Amino acid sequence: MRKRRLRIPRPAQRGSGALTDAEERLIRLVADGLTNRQIAAAMHYSEKTVEVYLSRVYAKTGCGSRVKLVQALASGTLELHRSG
Repeated sequence: MRKRRLRIPRPAQRGSGALTDAEERLIRLVADGLTNRQIAAAMHYSEKTVEVYLSRVYAKTGCGSRVKLVQALASGTLELHRSG
């Protein structure tokens, strides 16, 4: 398709504010007090991937730190819908 200069279709994305399953799992692991290295091992990701996911979570939730993320979860401001 690229050789013919055709547009390559992208998979449908969730709304920009919707958290993915992996993001919700990451939030739970952060709330459990795990470090990025421990989260990477638990999720079978690299530490860099965890950093990227965490940055996306911060942007989507408006929480600027791990502490704010855990506080939002504890107060009910941030609700997770998937089990994990």
